[in-house]
Amino acid sequence: MTSSRESKEKFKRITISLDVVNAKIVKNLEGIKGTSRSKVINNIIEEWVEQNADKIMNMWNIDLIGLRKIAQTSYKGIDVDKDLKELEKDLLTQLPKMFQGISSIDIEDAAKFMKVHVDSIKRIVFLHNDKLKENGLNLVYEDGKLIKENIKGK
Repeated sequence: MTSSRESKEKFKRITISLDVVNAKIVKNLEGIKGTSRSKVINNIIEEWVEQNADKIMNMWNIDLIGLRKIAQTSYKGIDVDKDLKELEKDLLTQLPKMFQGISSIDIEDAAKFMKVHVDSIKRIVFLHNDKLKENGLNLVYEDGKLIKENIKGK
């Protein structure tokens, strides 16, 4: 029995609140990652978002590219709607070029390749398909794939 008591003593579990550990980490990073506690936390968050952008976009369906553009345009004083139309214009020219060599692609693969959110591509295909056709591309969205169809008369 004493051996079991000794082993329990030997492997005693020590619990520490994560808040205490986090506070100590942040305190030790002051001067390295920032001059104040809030600056250190802000820098850690910025780095984490930068390193995990794909996870954020996939897991929580957050359009980081769109959010960055909105933040940049509001900071610069540019009309947000005008800037978002620029993104749409870019997609309207990029999609026909991409489909010159392929007949179909998974929409998530296309979004990763073009570094945009899936919803941005869907918006173009669903709302601006007429403009894609003007550029010589007839796209259909089916089962998570973008499929190129022949335009009649061509």
